[in-house]
Amino acid sequence: MIDEQLRTALRDDNVKAVVFSVDSPGGSAVASDFIRRGVVRLKEAGKPVVAQMGSYAASGGYYVSMAANEIVAHATTLTGSIGVLAGKMVTAGLYDKLGLIRESLTFGEAAGTFSAAQPFTEADWERLNRWLDRIYLDFTTLAAGDRGLDYEDLESKARGRVWTGADAVERGLVDHIGGLGLAIERACDLAGLDRDRISLSHVGSQGMLSTILPANSSERATGGAELPTTDALLTSMAARVGLVGTGALSMPLVRVG
Repeated sequence: MIDEQLRTALRDDNVKAVVFSVDSPGGSAVASDFIRRGVVRLKEAGKPVVAQMGSYAASGGYYVSMAANEIVAHATTLTGSIGVLAGKMVTAGLYDKLGLIRESLTFGEAAGTFSAAQPFTEADWERLNRWLDRIYLDFTTLAAGDRGLDYEDLESKARGRVWTGADAVERGLVDHIGGLGLAIERACDLAGLDRDRISLSHVGSQGMLSTILPANSSERATGGAELPTTDALLTSMAARVGLVGTGALSMPLVRVG
């Protein structure tokens, strides 16, 4: 959906600059990379992008923001969390308590790595750690390039650390403290536009309906609907209360006190 909206702005010759509002604790590494590439394409087309962070713009939320020409955040925004995590909920014990029998058929050494029917094996842990190391290296390398920082400098601020917007400005992860108004001003300045002579338009659906409707794009996946499995429902419930992430680029649960 977001990638589609960025492509819409890219194709519209009347769009001279983009304010990209981000309010997310992150999620899928693949989805985050797609969105970042959309931001890069806008910049390459000569359309400045200013990322405007809301309450959260962490992990994947930071990943999609970091390629923008400039980043505006609130002083209390939770951002950074440049790191990766992964795991799974093992439901074998739950099935046993419920008296349910589940049989799994796997083909290939790695087929059962993320199966909820069994814990990680030693080989699974090694495979998972290699995968996470690769994603972390990609994340930190791209972040250093996007923010114009030396890799060692950027990596010292990464390692999953969560910063407030005020802290992030001091560390070069964010450019300005402010809200939407400042983001619009910065976008106009970068595009050489007079703030008083522009019109603003919003790309994308608003409200709860936007979370239900599919993206209107010829590039989205096609196919029939699938009913969620029991394991998928349990994982979704755990993600909502912060017990597990919804992707490798998810901000971990933060507790205060």
